[in-house]
Amino acid sequence: MPELFQPNEWEFFLGHAVGNIEARANLPKWASEDRKDAFTTYASVFNRLASTLQFENEGVWKPWYDHLECEKSLPGNVRGAVSNFQKVLITQVFRPDRVESALNLFVCESLKVANISAQAFSLRNLYREESSMDTPVLFVTSPGSDPSKELEEFAEAEVGRDNFQELSMGGGQNELAIQMLREAASKGFWLCFKNLHLVVSWLPSLEKELKGLNAHANFRLWLTTEPHLKFPPILLETCHKVTYEAPPGIKKNLQRTYQGWSPNLFEQGSVFKARMYFVLSWFHAIVQERRTYIPQGWSKFYEFSYGDLKAGTIIIDNLLADSKNGEFNWDALYGLLESAIYGGRIDNELDLRVLRAYLEQYYNDEVMKQNKKVAGIISLPESQSIRDYLMLISKLPENDSPSFFGLPINIDRSVQRFNTNMVIEGMKRLQAGSTENIKFDREKWNELLGPIIKLWKTLYKQVKEKGVPQIKEKQLNSDDPIESFIYTESHNCFQMLDKIDHSIDNISGVLAGTGLLNSAVQSEALCLLTGDIPPKWLTIWEGPANPNSWMKGFCKRAFALKSWVHSLQQGNILTSQLNLADLFHPEIFLNAIRQLTSRKINSPIDNMKLACSFEPNKLKSPVVLQVYFFNIEIF
Repeated sequence: MPELFQPNEWEFFLGHAVGNIEARANLPKWASEDRKDAFTTYASVFNRLASTLQFENEGVWKPWYDHLECEKSLPGNVRGAVSNFQKVLITQVFRPDRVESALNLFVCESLKVANISAQAFSLRNLYREESSMDTPVLFVTSPGSDPSKELEEFAEAEVGRDNFQELSMGGGQNELAIQMLREAASKGFWLCFKNLHLVVSWLPSLEKELKGLNAHANFRLWLTTEPHLKFPPILLETCHKVTYEAPPGIKKNLQRTYQGWSPNLFEQGSVFKARMYFVLSWFHAIVQERRTYIPQGWSKFYEFSYGDLKAGTIIIDNLLADSKNGEFNWDALYGLLESAIYGGRIDNELDLRVLRAYLEQYYNDEVMKQNKKVAGIISLPESQSIRDYLMLISKLPENDSPSFFGLPINIDRSVQRFNTNMVIEGMKRLQAGSTENIKFDREKWNELLGPIIKLWKTLYKQVKEKGVPQIKEKQLNSDDPIESFIYTESHNCFQMLDKIDHSIDNISGVLAGTGLLNSAVQSEALCLLTGDIPPKWLTIWEGPANPNSWMKGFCKRAFALKSWVHSLQQGNILTSQLNLADLFHPEIFLNAIRQLTSRKINSPIDNMKLACSFEPNKLKSPVVLQVYFFNIEIF
C-alpha cells in the first residue's frame, strides 16, 4: 500500500534517510535530550512538516509527551494535519518506547480492523480444515514450545492411541523412519517425526519417499523442526507449515489452553475443580508471558511448556481425589508445582521466589471459596461450564498490562524499544536477503544497493564540502600527546573516508556496467546486501552493526574531526567544548590527557588517575589541566 507513505518516510523509519550533517535544530524544551539526533534528522528531512507542527509550543506538546499512551493522544490540531504513518514517525522521534503500539495502531487503522492478533491455534481445526493424506503438516517450533504432547493427546482422542506413532530423529533412526512411514501410509495411521532439524541431510530421502507414497485416506504425517537454514525448500513447499509457539498475550494463551480442553473435563467435575483449572491456565499464561520482560521479569528464558500445564492438571485431579471434608492440601500443590514441575526448570533463587509468590497469591481459599479476585482483576464464575470461562477470557484486553504480572507500568518501555528494533532489523533483513540466495543480478542489486550508495554519496559530499585538512607527517609525529592523537585520529579517518568512497564507486561501476566484478568488490557488495559491515571498514571503528547507521556515525565523526583539527591549529582545543562522541577512540584521548598531565607535574604516568567531580572544590589535588566536555569539566 505505497499510498500510505510519503517520500522519505519509509527510509526515515528504517534509518536510511539522511539529513544535513551540518543541520542544527533546536530540540524542544519538553523533549528528552537523548532525542536530539533523531529530531535533528527529522527536522532536516521533513523541514516543512516540522515547521508546521510547531514542536516549540510546549503547551500543546508537553501533555502529549507525558501521556502513558501518547500514540493515541496526539493534539487535536495535529491529528488531522498528519497521515497515520507520520504519527508513527513523530512517536519514533520523541517516544521510541511507544513505537510498537503506534505501529499496531497504524496497521489496524490502515486495514480497518479492530486488532491484528491471530486466532488462537487449534489442532482440531488444523486437522479438519487444513490437513490431508498427501500434505504433511510441519510444525516450526520455538524455544519452550513442543507440540508433540498436545498432538499425542489429540490423536488419542481423535483416532485412538494404537493408530498414532511417533519417532524422535537424530539417533541413527533413518531406516526405521522409512519403514514406519510406509507402514503408516498403507494402514492409515497417524505418524509424527520429531526434530527434523537434526537430520537435514536425510530430508531429501524423505522427500523422495513421500512422492512415491500411495497413502490411505486416513493417513496423516506430522513433522516438527526448529528453524534451520539448510532445511530443503522443496519439502517446505510440500508441507502445510505451522509456527508453533506460545501465543502472544495472556488472552491468546488462555484461549489456546481452553480450546485444547474438552467441555466434559469441566462439566463432570465440581465448581471448585473448574476454578482450579482456570487458575492453573492463568498461572501458566503468566509465567510464559513474563518471559517478555527478561531480565526484569525472569532472569533468563525458561522453557515452560504444554507438558507443564498437563502435569499441573494431573496433580490437581489427584489432590482433589485425596482431599477430605472439603479441605484442599495447598502445601502439597505448592511443593509439587514449585519443586517438580514449573520450578524444576528454574535455577535462580530470586525467580523461584517470584514463582512461589504467584502460587500463594492465586491458589488459596480466599480466591477459590471467598470470591477474591485473581490477580486483583478477575472474578471467577460460580460455574463449572466451560462456556462461562471462555466468556470471561473473551472480555480480557488484547494487550497485556505489566500490572497483570505485578510489574511496574513503565517496564513496558524497554520491551517496546527492543521489539521495535527487532521489527526494523527484520524488515532490513527481508530487504537484504542472504548470501546463499543473492547471486549477481544487476537489476536486483541496483534495487537493494541503490539506497546505500545514494546514502553514502550524500554523506561523503557533505563531509568533503569545503575540503578536509591536509595532515603532514611532522604533525603525526608531534611530541605533544594530544596533538599527536588528534592528527592521527583525523588522518586515519580521512584516509578511510576515501577508501570507502573508492569501494562504493567500484560497486556503483559494476551496477552501471562500467566496472569489473572482482572478488574484492563482490565480497564488499555481499556484506552490504546482507546487512553487514565490510571487514575492511571495521579496522577503524566497529560501530553499529547496520551499514546505514555505521555510515552515518562514521561521517558524523569525520565531519566533527574537521572542527577538532581546526581548533587544534587555532591553539584553543583545550578551552573549547569537546564531545567525546566525536572520536573513534575516546579512551586514547583520555590517556593522552593523562600523559600530558604527567609531563606537566613531572610524575610517572603510572601514578596518574582520572578524577572526576561535579564539584571541583572537592578535588584535593591542584588543577593541572582543565578540559571542557559539554558543560562537564575534567581537571
